[in-house]
Amino acid sequence: MKEEEVHIPPTYMPHDDLQILLERYYSYGRDWPTRWAHRLRINCINRLIDSYTKDLYSNRTHSLKALDLGCGKGAYAYLLAQRGFYTLGIDISREEIKDAAEWTSANLFIGDAERLPFRDSSFDLVICSEVIEHLNSPSRGMGELCRVLRFGGIAIISMPNLFSYFWLRGLAYQLARQFVSGKFRTSDIDAHMKFPFWRISLTAKQAGLKTLAGASVFFSFPLMNPFISHFLNSPTSHFPSTIRAFHGVWERMLRKTPLLRNFGAFYILVCAKT
Repeated sequence: MKEEEVHIPPTYMPHDDLQILLERYYSYGRDWPTRWAHRLRINCINRLIDSYTKDLYSNRTHSLKALDLGCGKGAYAYLLAQRGFYTLGIDISREEIKDAAEWTSANLFIGDAERLPFRDSSFDLVICSEVIEHLNSPSRGMGELCRVLRFGGIAIISMPNLFSYFWLRGLAYQLARQFVSGKFRTSDIDAHMKFPFWRISLTAKQAGLKTLAGASVFFSFPLMNPFISHFLNSPTSHFPSTIRAFHGVWERMLRKTPLLRNFGAFYILVCAKT
């Protein structure tokens, strides 16, 4: 990597090698919610991989094979390859695959998530992050994920969770605009605003996957984002690290609160094929 191409993360983000790579390839700019939510999902999925792949390692009779389904620019393909999985990534975008090839050693393919070019039961682990909601047929995409996962394998799926203030606020805004314009069409509703967490679980179950665990990240409530945004853009240098610490405690607390733990903007589901 050329020195001039290195992107230094903002002060409110971790300054590790991974974040530097994410800054380079994901072009967040000044969009702090996207940057922050992306890293929260990555951190959570990393923890879930650690927790739910131990049995895969202990019972393996072959090298473990992983798929980053809808890999985009390759964050999970990179992390899986770093962990020693024989990793494949697939995405429908040629440009995204081109970017991913610059920083991951995974084998990358251009292809459709609804018609995967892999044999049945090919993978021990499948990561599918923020993909299913964009498909023409989410149920078909989930079915293909199940088909290529081997029996006993683990799938980790993340999707936007409509049952959250972050997306309900956006949905209300979209519906209000459609009402004012007199052109109400459900097909115009953003793909991120169609799946509450229980529908995500149901779609996985209907595809033949058994839910092992669920978690949500990026909890947002009225005035929360403007409050954080104000301090992140403050010229006072100690605020960013203080707000990051506060937000970390906030996330951990809400994930353990029964009535609120599924109210995060992104829901992450751990499934097994049994």
